Amino acid sequence: NAIQQEQEQKQKIKAVEPVRSACSPELLLQYRKVMKTVIQGEERLARLGDANPNALKEHKLLQNAKAKNESLSEWSRRIHEGTRYLDKLGRDVISAQRELRELQEQRNALNGIRGLFRGADKREIDARILEQESVLETAEREENEFRYKLQQAESEWKEKYAAFQRTEGYKYVDPTGLDKYREREILAAVSLENTRQKVAEEISVARSQMLSLEPELNMSGDEKAQMRHELLAEMALEQQQQEEKALRIQQTWVRE
Repeated sequence: NAIQQEQEQKQKIKAVEPVRSACSPELLLQYRKVMKTVIQGEERLARLGDANPNALKEHKLLQNAKAKNESLSEWSRRIHEGTRYLDKLGRDVISAQRELRELQEQRNALNGIRGLFRGADKREIDARILEQESVLETAEREENEFRYKLQQAESEWKEKYAAFQRTEGYKYVDPTGLDKYREREILAAVSLENTRQKVAEEISVARSQMLSLEPELNMSGDEKAQMRHELLAEMALEQQQQEEKALRIQQTWVRE
């Protein structure tokens, strides 16, 4: 049976050889090159394994969660800076209150003292008191307005963060949840899936090129099968030669 099959295969090769010679050599070479690209892509795709669409979904969740977490962290940082600024406004109010008390004490000390110069001093202090009261009023208003805005920001941040904690993606940034090893797994999986999709696209493009060339070549199924067989043998030989070359280089390094 084996001998019979070999003879049949030889007959097929012999039968297609005249047809090949009648084809345009340039087109035949181009078709052969494209078919080799398809075969190489198929072998690489097989090595990459089955598709993993969940890898893309999980990676997207991870990216979105990290972006959301960074946004909320920046928001929290600004709230912290706002708290420090509110403390500064509070100190401004205390300072304005102290200066006003000092002026009022000076004004009280002048009460009961008569004289032209004392009267002038009283008018000057009264003017300064009015000015300082305005300063205090402005400082208190700024403090109250900023406190209200800060409280609103804190309240909104808590709502946003609580909502984020309820999302599917929160587990990817939860300090007690996802570890760095799992994150590396996700990144490796999505990298593999992206590579797999890229190879699949390259195969699809090459197959389309093959289909566009076939009408001009008018090749039979046996011809295409034989060409594929030859290419597989050629690629196997190339692989063997590469492995032998790598082994020789390795042996040279060992001897050195």
